[in-house]
Amino acid sequence: MCPPRLTLFTHRVLRTESSRTMRTRGKLSNGKSINYGLGVVVRKLDGHEAVRHGGGIPGFRADVAYYPDSELTIAVLSNTEHANTARISDRIARGLLPKSSKVRAGN
Repeated sequence: MCPPRLTLFTHRVLRTESSRTMRTRGKLSNGKSINYGLGVVVRKLDGHEAVRHGGGIPGFRADVAYYPDSELTIAVLSNTEHANTARISDRIARGLLPKSSKVRAGN
């Protein structure tokens, strides 16, 4: 498995504008912004931008999260469909990412 930062976000596979479009949050027909881009979820975790994709098939679950500001990629693979791989990934990220001032203030 190749980390996303080495392929999608260093412009070795996608052009800069394609990568930017992929990470742009979508909008519903009523104008409401959603956290889904083109094949990825774009959201913040404790103030850090996260670009992630997850899913599974019967018997397996997976989640890969990329934090561009820290150049951190976390991949969690499980051979059970009952694992919450996104939650596991978030816990790992919280242990590795620098604490933001918002988190230090107790918010």
